[in-house]
Amino acid sequence: MADNSLEIRTRVRMAQWQSIIKECKESGMTVAEFCEDRNISWHAYYYWLRKIREYITQPKTTETEFVQLPSPTEVAAPTNLGTITIHIGGVAVEVEGNVNRASLKNVLKVLQEM
Repeated sequence: MADNSLEIRTRVRMAQWQSIIKECKESGMTVAEFCEDRNISWHAYYYWLRKIREYITQPKTTETEFVQLPSPTEVAAPTNLGTITIHIGGVAVEVEGNVNRASLKNVLKVLQEM
């Protein structure tokens, strides 16, 4: 169960960061400007960019696919709203308070389908 929970948490984070990276590319800003504007560590940005690229290029042993996330329609100034934990079945997902609602909705949809 612990391995499955870790895998699901990683997928959720990858989906969140995939959305953030896409938003950055579509913003027209440099990565540094985007990260500063969104109060995101550029170290974290590049870490997840590398992780997503590694995941995409690794040979697939099982059928796995990313969910296409819509681009955010509104971008609010990030605020530190804390972290909540959502329990779905036997899985706990930690969500930061400033997460994009559309991204969270898509992540929860994926978890419900599992």
